[in-house]
Order: sequence, then structure tokens, then C-alpha cells
Amino acid sequence: KNRREVIKNRLLMYAMARVLEVDKNGALDRMSGQDKKVFVGARLCVLKMLLHLSKNRDVSDTLARTECIIGSLVTVANSMEVAANILCIATLTNLTRNPQNA
Repeated sequence: KNRREVIKNRLLMYAMARVLEVDKNGALDRMSGQDKKVFVGARLCVLKMLLHLSKNRDVSDTLARTECIIGSLVTVANSMEVAANILCIATLTNLTRNPQNA
């Protein structure tokens, strides 16, 4: 039940997409070391949560149709640190695995 509510909460999904795209225009390069750690950590947390949700068949189809999340994952793929890239690609793989998610 809670997973479905999270996915249906458009404001939360949009906020998570913005966290993923924090370095879209090189913003992390202009931050202090401490701020950079906070944003990188927050991005990893969001990616881990999305990976967890993508493994759940009850909500993966809805997540796969959430444009802001999919757009953000595609935008930031292969442009982050290694650990974040692995989580990003794993999430996209999980979302494209089920035929009903097409």
C-alpha cells in the first residue's frame, strides 16, 4: 500500500527527479566539499529507493510510466559517480524487464 502511495505522489516523484539531476549543469562543481557530499549522498538514497521500488511488480509498471523519473534516470545515466551509475542502470533494467512496463 505505501509503495503505491509513494509512486502516485507526483510532488514526491518530481522532488526525487530534481535530486537526481542536481549536477545536470555542473552545479556540484560550484559547491563546497561538504555540500557536495550531502547532494551525492541524497542522490544515492533516491537511487536506492527507486531500485527497491523497481523490483516490486505491484508498482514497477506505474514507476515505468512516471515521466519525470524515467527522464531523469536517462538524463543522468553515465554522468555520475560509479556507484550511482550502477544503481541507475540497474533501476532502468528492472523497469524494462517486465513486458507490461512497455
